[in-house]
Amino acid sequence: MRSQFRLCLLVVLLCETAWGAAKTPVPDVAAQKPAIATVKEVFKSELASAKSSAQFADVADRMLGNLQNEESSAVNDYVLLMQAHGLAVKALHPTLSLRIVQMISDRYDVDQHALTVQTLKDLAKGPTDKDHHKQLAELSFKLSLEHQRADRIEAASQHLELADALARRLKSSDMLKQGAARRAEIAEYKKLVETVAAAEKKLAETPNDPAANETFGRFLILAKSDWNEGLKRLVLASDATLQKLAQQDTALIEAAKPPTADAAAQLADGWWDLAQKQSGNFKSSVKLRAGQWYAFAAPNLKGLPKAKAEQRVSESGWTNDGDLAVLMPLNRREAFL
Repeated sequence: MRSQFRLCLLVVLLCETAWGAAKTPVPDVAAQKPAIATVKEVFKSELASAKSSAQFADVADRMLGNLQNEESSAVNDYVLLMQAHGLAVKALHPTLSLRIVQMISDRYDVDQHALTVQTLKDLAKGPTDKDHHKQLAELSFKLSLEHQRADRIEAASQHLELADALARRLKSSDMLKQGAARRAEIAEYKKLVETVAAAEKKLAETPNDPAANETFGRFLILAKSDWNEGLKRLVLASDATLQKLAQQDTALIEAAKPPTADAAAQLADGWWDLAQKQSGNFKSSVKLRAGQWYAFAAPNLKGLPKAKAEQRVSESGWTNDGDLAVLMPLNRREAFL
């Protein structure tokens, strides 16, 4: 089931990148009526006999098999997609539901974010299934963060609202805490947007300005988890400790050879110590970077240093997340090649 939800996230994120092509307007209600009647007639027996989730999903797939993907079939295709989408949701099939959302938003001029949020809300209305609702909540938290990183704060807040509702339904104290932390992060993000605008203006005039580079670097790391670009700013930061750590980190990730376990652990210690002096979400972000370096070093450490590294990996929240790893590289040369 978890792999299914990871695929859901991939589907949604791929959908976010489908820009550029002109979209077909959504057919008006009157134009859809004949097509809806035809779909109900053609699939009458299948719809009448479908009882289980698998059967509903199967009918949805059959409908998708009738798509023509031609300009002349725009109305029929839209109706088929929407009818199939409704069946996929009824089947409580998130992968199929979100795949159809992608198909709709790729072709038609719809509010993709609103349709994704509504789809998740409809999926959450299904029968009480703790595992299903837990994974929907996790997906909503994930999408909230992804939208924040892409500067879509309204969409981020909508996904967070759904995740909160599911957390309350599950009575999950951990998820409720995660929701509170995310709300604080979004509030902090909104404040940062105001300050970073001035920093960007300053950098356009004076690219090496220490204060502006530090402000912009903190923004990239806190708001977007983008350590790759954030470090490039922090190497010029006005804070001496932050600047030194950013320079050390950059030296390791741009080195021709992977760093030794001792060098990685030493850098992790530096980030960890700095985190203890920070506040708010920047503290959590710095601890996460420390945890990533501890995770890198731990397999080749021994004794107490190894135990400390493993304990701090756990405390930092680092989970070797593939999406985050792209934003938090440990080797720029490898990424470049």
